[in-house]
Amino acid sequence: MRFLVGVTRNALRNPNPAQKATFESAMECTRSLIEFYMYCQYDSHNGNTLNLIEDALCRFHSTKGVFLQYRAGKRLTAEAKDRRTELCAERDDELKANQKKSAAHRQWIRDPWKTIIESEMAKFIEEGSDFNFPKIHLM
Repeated sequence: MRFLVGVTRNALRNPNPAQKATFESAMECTRSLIEFYMYCQYDSHNGNTLNLIEDALCRFHSTKGVFLQYRAGKRLTAEAKDRRTELCAERDDELKANQKKSAAHRQWIRDPWKTIIESEMAKFIEEGSDFNFPKIHLM
């Protein structure tokens, strides 16, 4: 466990600027979970170590949302795929309606749709996912 943060940071080094905030949040979550685990292994505890354990656990819970997109179940994934298909159909209908326009105009229509579809999918999966499993609650 004590090597996990170093290995993870090395494996995911040099994130691009768009990924940097997500990467740092993932590293903070991983770091706080490992701190929690390491503090819990102490042979005895006092008020200070209990405060450190509680602080590490609070930081873990405040940053674990970065992994929420990977908690989607099969049903939610299928629903998200259907929603993406609907959005792509709307985009295609709009592009078809502007078929006689210039390529630059169609690209002008297509670019915002890419952002809309990506953000809609992320929001859909985040709203439907959760961390409701026993091992998290046992901590």
